[in-house]
Amino acid sequence: MENLLWIIAGLLFLLPISVRAEDDLKLLARNIAEEYDIDEQTLFNLVQNESRWVPDAIGDGGTSYGLVQINCKYLPLHCENANDPEFALRFAAQTIKYDTAWKYFTSCSCIQGLKSWGVKVKGNASNLIPNTAPFVGAVALFRYGNVHHAALITAIYADHFVVKETNYSPCAKTIRKVDFDDPRITGYWTNK
Repeated sequence: MENLLWIIAGLLFLLPISVRAEDDLKLLARNIAEEYDIDEQTLFNLVQNESRWVPDAIGDGGTSYGLVQINCKYLPLHCENANDPEFALRFAAQTIKYDTAWKYFTSCSCIQGLKSWGVKVKGNASNLIPNTAPFVGAVALFRYGNVHHAALITAIYADHFVVKETNYSPCAKTIRKVDFDDPRITGYWTNK
């Protein structure tokens, strides 16, 4: 019975530590976002998507490590420090600041997704002004309440088109069919 009490006490002691550890990581991320002058939520979303705030997470079949899942196959020079939360958060913050996050991470931004597919676009979805009719390779523009969204048109049919996109579902890449009469469509954009 005494051993059981020690086990229960130990488990109760561990729970607050893990909660406290995540809070400490979020405070560190908040401070780094401020230091790099980037949107804190973008950094939070990236970490949530990549590791769920687990600092020693392992993914991609054992090739990606740490809070932001630095892939040692593609970034061997960063691999040694991948499990260091401060290093990982600074690496992610730098890629966000210099607009290169789309090269390394699953995107939590529709614009970053477009960039990863070769669309030359600046700013965010709310900056894109309709300037074309729909065609394969154009960007479909949407508004969901107060949220602007952009997706790449990959196919066109008589009554609908198909888009590939990131962040329609939070931090996920998706392909979906969109009817031409969808009331959330605000127009179509191209950089050409």
